[in-house]
Amino acid sequence: MRNIAVTFAGRKMFMEILFPYIKKYETHIDEYHIYAATNNQEDLEYIENFSRENDFVKVFKAEEGKDPIYLWNECYKNSQEDDAIYIKLDDDIVFMDENLFTDFAEFRKNNPQYPIIYPLIVNNTYISWVLQDKMGFKFSDTSNFDNRWNTVVDIIREHLKSNGIPDKITDVIPEEFVLCPTGWGDVNFAKSVHNKFLNLLENNKGNEFKISKDNSTGLILSNNPPASINCCSWLGESMKKYTKSFGDVWQDEIWLSVYLPILTGQPNYVYFNSIVSHYSYYKQMQGGILESDILERYKKIKENN
Repeated sequence: MRNIAVTFAGRKMFMEILFPYIKKYETHIDEYHIYAATNNQEDLEYIENFSRENDFVKVFKAEEGKDPIYLWNECYKNSQEDDAIYIKLDDDIVFMDENLFTDFAEFRKNNPQYPIIYPLIVNNTYISWVLQDKMGFKFSDTSNFDNRWNTVVDIIREHLKSNGIPDKITDVIPEEFVLCPTGWGDVNFAKSVHNKFLNLLENNKGNEFKISKDNSTGLILSNNPPASINCCSWLGESMKKYTKSFGDVWQDEIWLSVYLPILTGQPNYVYFNSIVSHYSYYKQMQGGILESDILERYKKIKENN
């Protein structure tokens, strides 16, 4: 199977970290699809330059006069080749290990029963809870996201059974049950997660983030939580079947993380032996995460590797 990496890109300050990682692992990547979801000329030029310099890179741009946001849905229509594994990366993935395109991709290929598989993601609404509960890390606050989610997931299951996919998830449950106030909205919590990981990474101990208390190698997401799709993977053949059964992907985060596993009756999965780091949610940007030294520390790690 071919490995195809996919990114909705548009912010140069993050692409300057992400693209060198893509280049570093080029031997494992058959194609890199960049969806240029921006109208900013400097960002577009950076994307185009990277594409010109690398034959394995293909850029998808919005049609003239159209809001590039529509490309988010177009991506999934273009990502259904039978012989391909797709690995989606947000443009603000600021660290990834090589395992993402080797061990993780192999696990993805060999486990078609899981619609979506995630690596272990630093600063992810749900996986921050996993790092606390399964790995035993302590951060600035305690996320109870899993417990909160379990109070509403049956409501969503019943709605999908009776009414199909809703126009908005907030038509079914309150927004705060999807956007965890701690893991998504608390900038100090995000900083503490990053700092814990960076301190280990800078001392060549980053793999300690992968070690669960019970030595398990992954987690079946049996309660179908809204884990953010900062980095995730699907099989092209499977995506073709899903869209044929349930319609085109839209509102992709909730569609892939919640609706799809409920509708198929097949849970998603977090694979612990590959790790990536997601810089921030917009709420964390508003909270001032850029004023910290976190991004500079990730740049230095990228430059030293």
